[in-house]
Amino acid sequence: MPFDKKEYNKEYRLKNKEKLKEYRQSTKGKKIRTILDWKRNGLIIGDNIDEIYDRYINSTKCELCGNEYKNTKDRHLDHDHKTGLFRNVVCHSCNTSSKLQEIPNNNTSGYKNIRETQYNRFQVRICIKEITYSKTFKTLEEAKKYRDKLIKH
Repeated sequence: MPFDKKEYNKEYRLKNKEKLKEYRQSTKGKKIRTILDWKRNGLIIGDNIDEIYDRYINSTKCELCGNEYKNTKDRHLDHDHKTGLFRNVVCHSCNTSSKLQEIPNNNTSGYKNIRETQYNRFQVRICIKEITYSKTFKTLEEAKKYRDKLIKH
């Protein structure tokens, strides 16, 4: 019988639930998970990944507007969506501000306000009354439904 890695991983997770839970809650586990999320979202970080992570974790206020974070979910990594390069640790408001982000005009999907991103995803980005709505979807149909819902309201 050939080795089934998927089945092996499933059994390992079942046998080691507590161990894996402890690891995910550890400082090292949180760091690795955070960095993987950044990379999955298109952020390109060079050799100074530890420096950027430390800056992110120790940040207490937005580097652009100076507002203090109410909780850790208020922190965001601002990056250039064209190059993927890190810029600042900012609050949600500054991260989504249309003044700071250039709305992409490289529409590769063929639909207004929707562009195709890396990994065959579709990003909807619409600016309505100076508020920028941005969300990424797996399928073009989901992206069109979200865009149409925003436009109707």
